[in-house]
Amino acid sequence: MRVAWVVLVLGLVGCASPADSSVEGSWTLTAATDATGSLSLDPTHPVTLEIGEQTGGIAACNSYSATYEGDRFTQISQTEMGCEPASVMEIESRYLAALAATTAVEAGTRLTLTGPGIELTFTPTTAG
Repeated sequence: MRVAWVVLVLGLVGCASPADSSVEGSWTLTAATDATGSLSLDPTHPVTLEIGEQTGGIAACNSYSATYEGDRFTQISQTEMGCEPASVMEIESRYLAALAATTAVEAGTRLTLTGPGIELTFTPTTAG
């Protein structure tokens, strides 16, 4: 009986990781939907997400940083450059708002962030 309790406690401690290492890495947004519909991504202005010691990336135009904790992205800040065409700024605005509203993370060969009316799908960024 005592052995069973030790195994149970050790198993629970192993599950209590503050950050899921499977989400760590460099990701590129490949599909996005928010409450207003699908985002038309611009391949010349990619959206990236880096999760690790520091969290942030490029939001189509500007660099951003965020705090990632418990499947949530908070304290999002960004640089304030303007980019053309205006659609790039719309992508950025909608992406950052969606990122701030995510409530769940699913990681595997893809990273999917979801929330009310939101789905952001990322693939690993390849070095190039």
